[in-house]
Amino acid sequence: AMIEKTLGLPIDIHGGGIDLVFPHHENEIAQGVCAHGHAHGDQAHDEYARYWMHNGFLTVDAEKMSKSIGNVLLLHDLVQAMPGEVVRWALLSAHYRQPLDWNQGLLDQSRKNLDRLYGVLRDADAALGDFDEATLDEAERELAENALDPVLDALEDDLNTPGAIAQLFGLGAALRELLNDADADINDVVMARWSLKEAAGLLGVLSLTPDAWFEGGDPALKAEVEALLDQRASARAAKDWPEADRIRDRLNALNVVVMDGPDGATWRVKG
Repeated sequence: AMIEKTLGLPIDIHGGGIDLVFPHHENEIAQGVCAHGHAHGDQAHDEYARYWMHNGFLTVDAEKMSKSIGNVLLLHDLVQAMPGEVVRWALLSAHYRQPLDWNQGLLDQSRKNLDRLYGVLRDADAALGDFDEATLDEAERELAENALDPVLDALEDDLNTPGAIAQLFGLGAALRELLNDADADINDVVMARWSLKEAAGLLGVLSLTPDAWFEGGDPALKAEVEALLDQRASARAAKDWPEADRIRDRLNALNVVVMDGPDGATWRVKG
C-alpha cells in the first residue's frame, strides 16, 4: 500500500541485497500482485516492478561488515578521510551484482586511476589554453558526442560500470595520444577532452578542475610546493642528496605526494 501510494505501480526499479531474491522478494511479488494488481487499458496489468537490481555483498578486508567487529563503514566518515570521487570510483569498479571487498588497496588504486585521468586533463588544459568547445563546428560536436556511445552502451547493459570505466580509460588514452602527437589538429584535442569530461560526468567523476584535484585549490600551498620542487630538482641534479632529503621531508610535512615522471615531477595533496 505504501509503495503504491508513494510510487505507483509498477515500480520502475526495485533494489535489495542478493540474499533477498528468495524468499523475500519472491513473496513480495506474490503478495503485491495479489493485493494490488490493477487494470491497464483492457488488460489486467500485474507487473510489480520493471527492473530488479540485486547487489552483491560488501566485505571489509575480506570480513563481513558487522557492528560487533567494529568495521561498519559510514559514508560521512569516508568522505572526511578522502575525496568523494575516490569513494565513488571504488564502488563503481565492481559490477553491482558482484561482491566487493573494501580495503586500502582498492582505495589506493581508485586514487591512482583518478590521478591518471585528471593528469591527462591537466596536460590537455595546458596544451589548449583558450581553445574550448566554442571552436567546434556542428560535425565536430557530433563526432565528440558519438564518442560517448560505448560508455552509454556499457551503462545500458545492466549498469555495467566496470565496462564504462574501461571505456573511460580508452577516451583518456585517445586524448593522451593526441597530446603526444605534435601534428595533431587542435580541434581533435578539444573534441577528445570534451568527450572524456562528458563521459566521466555520466559516472560522477572528473567533476573538479585538475588544479583543485591535485593541489587542493590552495594558491599559497601551490606556490610553496612548486618552489620546493624547483629546489629539489636542482639538488638532485647537483647530487646534493641531504638537501633533496630535507626537501622531501618538508613536502611530506605539507601532506604532499610527489610523482616523478618522464616529463618532470607532478604532485597532489594526500587524501
